[in-house]
Amino acid sequence: MTRHLVAFSLAAATLVVGAPSWAQQPVPTSHAIQLGLRTGYGVPFGKTGRTVTDQVDSDLSASIKGQIPIGLDIGYLATPNFYVGLTLQYGFGRIGSSGTGFCDQSGISCSASDTSLGVDAQYHLSPTASFDPWIGLGLAYEWLDLSVDSPGRTASATASGLQYLILQLGGDVSVAQNVAVGPFVSFSAGQYFNVSQHTASGITISQGITDKSFHEWLLFGVRAIYNVRL
Repeated sequence: MTRHLVAFSLAAATLVVGAPSWAQQPVPTSHAIQLGLRTGYGVPFGKTGRTVTDQVDSDLSASIKGQIPIGLDIGYLATPNFYVGLTLQYGFGRIGSSGTGFCDQSGISCSASDTSLGVDAQYHLSPTASFDPWIGLGLAYEWLDLSVDSPGRTASATASGLQYLILQLGGDVSVAQNVAVGPFVSFSAGQYFNVSQHTASGITISQGITDKSFHEWLLFGVRAIYNVRL
């Protein structure tokens, strides 16, 4: 992975909640369309992998300082306990230490983002209770993007790959009819397959990552859901 590819981790503080006395009636959890909104903070681990022109397999954490994601979920509650759906997440990234010196120069502006699109399934342990713990499994395709702007010139790089496993744990606290809010933690493991660089002179260079390595994201956050009964 090229040194100029800077990624971001996302982080949001864990929300520790119980089933408060003011909790409303349980959110309907049978034959409903569920809409979700989530955010949090993510921490990167692992390696980026190497192309044939790379000298070393860099730590992902050296390139990615963190990301703050906004996630949208839409899915179907097939039974009171079982949910399956789609998820789209866009992470606002912070430049890591490998880009700090360059991006701090006068007239230079750097930005990064982490986008993923995938599917997930959840099993809810207490769907009719005011507090409903759940576990989830999923997979997603991921894009890490970096853009560098200077007067009259722009360059960018994108690494893409598959998150083979996304494991989630969370809990929904009912706050109103059809509405719940609660904490979650997510751990994903995947690999990058390709890196594409767009140079300031307009040339695009795409390379496969021949020496693939695993990288991981650990996310902490909070999500809100709204159920539409069918």
